[in-house]
Amino acid sequence: MARPKRPKALIPYLTVENGAEALTFYQQAFGARLVSHQVAEDETRIIHAHFKIGELEFMMSDHIVEVNQERNIPNKSQNRSMIMYWAFDSHIDVDGFLENALDAGCEIIYPFVDMFWGEYYGEIKDPFGHIWALVSPTKGKRKVSLI
Repeated sequence: MARPKRPKALIPYLTVENGAEALTFYQQAFGARLVSHQVAEDETRIIHAHFKIGELEFMMSDHIVEVNQERNIPNKSQNRSMIMYWAFDSHIDVDGFLENALDAGCEIIYPFVDMFWGEYYGEIKDPFGHIWALVSPTKGKRKVSLI
């Protein structure tokens, strides 16, 4: 039996409402560099955008009814089954990134604390309903326990 080939990257693809606003938001909030984007014939909807933050990548588009994206339509109050998990070298990096994201319109939905599993962890939700976990080694030198 042949061994399956392994993927070389995992790149989140987000569906949003108001892609033009999202283009600006992700650049301001996350410092993302817009690699490319395409606009629909109606000149208002984004049919594809590609971002990079350092070596990390993600993509997004508006919800496009014509290509049957109902399964992906975002809803700001909807529970999500996927969280984008970003790892940082230190809590200082997390806090700096977090401050910028909050200034741009993200909200904290899980407070940032040293967790029992040994990471500084918290979650934010962007204005388009997507959840982003930011993690680093713990802030304190002691391990946090559940007891």
